[in-house]
Amino acid sequence: MTQNKTRSVLYILCTFFIFILSPHLLRGQNSTHIDTSIAVPLRITFPIRQDTVDVNRIRISGCTSPDANVTVNHKRVKVYASGAFVDRIPLEVGLNAIPIKAQILEESSSDTLLIFRKAPLRISPERPTQIDPNLIEPTIDIIVSPGDLLRVRFKGSPGGRAQFSISELCKNVAMTELPSDDAEGMNGIYQGMIKIRMQQSVKPAHVKFELMGKDGKKVKAESKGSISVLGNIVPLVGKIVDETSMWNAPEGGASLGVLPEQVRVEIVGKIVGIFKARLSYNYAVLLDVDDFLFLPLVTALPRAIIGSITVSANNDWATLGLSCNNMVPFKVEQYVNPAVLDVYLYGAHQGTQWLQLHERDATIANVSWEQPGTNVYKLHVELNQVQQWGYRTYYSKGRFYLSIRKAPVIAGPPESPVKDIVFALDPGHGGNEKGAVGATGLEEKDVNLQLAKKLEAKLATAGARVVLTRDQDTTVSIDERLN
Repeated sequence: MTQNKTRSVLYILCTFFIFILSPHLLRGQNSTHIDTSIAVPLRITFPIRQDTVDVNRIRISGCTSPDANVTVNHKRVKVYASGAFVDRIPLEVGLNAIPIKAQILEESSSDTLLIFRKAPLRISPERPTQIDPNLIEPTIDIIVSPGDLLRVRFKGSPGGRAQFSISELCKNVAMTELPSDDAEGMNGIYQGMIKIRMQQSVKPAHVKFELMGKDGKKVKAESKGSISVLGNIVPLVGKIVDETSMWNAPEGGASLGVLPEQVRVEIVGKIVGIFKARLSYNYAVLLDVDDFLFLPLVTALPRAIIGSITVSANNDWATLGLSCNNMVPFKVEQYVNPAVLDVYLYGAHQGTQWLQLHERDATIANVSWEQPGTNVYKLHVELNQVQQWGYRTYYSKGRFYLSIRKAPVIAGPPESPVKDIVFALDPGHGGNEKGAVGATGLEEKDVNLQLAKKLEAKLATAGARVVLTRDQDTTVSIDERLN
């Protein structure tokens, strides 16, 4: 990320959520896409005309003329001033034909949605003994490492005795039938668990299940997904190809920061298409699959010695530089009240206690360090600023740098308070990412961009300098937005 030489930068995220929005919000745009040549226009924006779902109720939204009367499944629904209408209706198992009609006096338009509702999972009968093929896990290939906990499960006839086996890994491991309270009110959900202890790697193998029912009959099944074990004698090392985010969970997780290219990490697993990387003995993160270049098995993991720490500053940034002979993975934790930055470098240890203050800077109140774990180095930075204004991290010429953005200088009267301050406006979504879609078909990505441009004009008029992460309807990744 290149340094901006302006006096200060203020990042503003302007991402907006939309449910029902007036088409007049985007003036000059036909956001509803209604053919006004039709006497009574009617457009269904959600769901698609033919769809398959596994829910018992579904939202139906669309738009028409504001003065039309609309019925959904023969029930009158409210039409908003924008022409939008929304309703939720129950679905029967199987095919549902849902008529929708918009009418003005004697003129009308009609449409019919065909929605297929899949049958919900039901408790399997006690007799005859069976295993339900719709719930056998894992459903995808999984990679684990020694020390990991592996959980498997299936649904079958309740009240039985179950076990599972994995070739070269375990044989006839007993499974427990979960209490209904732990299985969404359902009986017959069997779960098993083992701790991976093997020292050698195991080639992909499917889980084989066996259930003995109350009728004395035995049935068998096999998982679709396979289990592989990475050996712990020689680590599997991957190098980051492009700057990538770290996550704490495969789905719905939080970002733990980014790792720059060229950093090497130990790969210890794979789940839901995302690799698991071990940064220290007891700390692992998840990284995107496409961000790795696997290195030969003889490749060693990097180890770094942290040397002298220097502090320097200019008008915009206060920068700490650490002598670091290898690029190792790291994480930054940001705190407020008081404002603190904690930097963890994994695979590193302290080599000296020398601290050089090249320039006294009021931004940094105190700097300290410690070794909280084996090969884990922690840098603790206390700030004088009331709040955090951003930071950046990077490696350069054998040093690790933490640059801290200083608070913006607010111009006093009679000048505009935002004069010469740089604002970064980030209109959410764009391109292939529509975001929320209103009942009229108005898309969040369009509203975000329109409002960002309105804000850009207001700020520019007040003397600010404005940067947009996108100024047109294009797909922009998180990393591109940050850059």
